[in-house]
Amino acid sequence: MEVSKEYLLDNFYYADGFLYKKSNDKRIGHKHDSGYLRCKILNKFYKVHRLIFMYHYGYLPKVIDHIDCNKLNNRIENLREVNDFESNWNKPISSKNKTGVKGVFFDKSSNKYKAKCYFKNKQYSLGSFANFEDAVIKVNNFRKEHHGEFARCS
Repeated sequence: MEVSKEYLLDNFYYADGFLYKKSNDKRIGHKHDSGYLRCKILNKFYKVHRLIFMYHYGYLPKVIDHIDCNKLNNRIENLREVNDFESNWNKPISSKNKTGVKGVFFDKSSNKYKAKCYFKNKQYSLGSFANFEDAVIKVNNFRKEHHGEFARCS
């Protein structure tokens, strides 16, 4: 048996970003190594945010995005259906990034800041800049223009 909206509505209730069992008012889910809340229902593991999305909308999309990038913030207002591109655009900055801005890095060989950004599987080189702020402006403007509401600049 697969989990359905009806099953969720019959057995759980939603409050403040969590699902609770109706039978005992216990919140479901535990933090998994992936950083998401996860639970087991009907002998299958589910990420809680996916169940919350189904509880509200009645289906499970391929990709669900946490708007604020907080994997534990499962409020329905923070969840949205996205495609793979949109999900990637909204990812937080890499821990390897040294400048604090997505797509901006310092090139030691030219002694300049370089800006680059991806859009639909293509990398765009946005230029080299002596000034860090100019590189930031260039990459942020590109993101806003091409990534729209999914533009996460830092």
